[in-house]
Amino acid sequence: MATGTGIGPGRYGLTLRVSAPGVDSLGVSLSRFESQVVDFTPYWQAQFLPAWRAWITEAFRSEGRSTGAAWAPWSPRYAAWRRANGFAGQGLLVRSGSLSASLINPERDALGIWRPSPSALDVGTRRPFAIVHQLGSRKARIPARPPIRPTQDFVTNTLGRELQRFVAASWSAVRQTNRQYPGA
Repeated sequence: MATGTGIGPGRYGLTLRVSAPGVDSLGVSLSRFESQVVDFTPYWQAQFLPAWRAWITEAFRSEGRSTGAAWAPWSPRYAAWRRANGFAGQGLLVRSGSLSASLINPERDALGIWRPSPSALDVGTRRPFAIVHQLGSRKARIPARPPIRPTQDFVTNTLGRELQRFVAASWSAVRQTNRQYPGA
């Protein structure tokens, strides 16, 4: 299960779009920017990844509340099973910690997804149960508890602001180079 994130020219300037399974795609446009940046790979690593880590960490800590709505509680039967098997006191979506670990550190986890490119990024997890939590399952009677549920606030005020800083710094570097090496 991966979140797709892309940057490119939009109708009103530079656009950042974030999408995840079962969740509406969200975007932010930087209307004053028409980026001359051709490689956003440094942005993915230096700005996006720390923001992603903090956001996913908070989603797990708050059991979904920070991303819009609290995740549904365990069924009484499953809660009893967790207590009987030594998993009491752990949060929702946490049994071994492998799901949160693969999402918080996708570039280091064997089942994490971290595929940056110059204009897009796929980030997420290959944990087989992740998509069941993300979308829910009628057959298994599991409600959706989406670990990846981007909010407009996160996309606009965190990712968008960081993107704006990245583009501005890139422009400054290009202008400085052009001053030092006219005609370059």
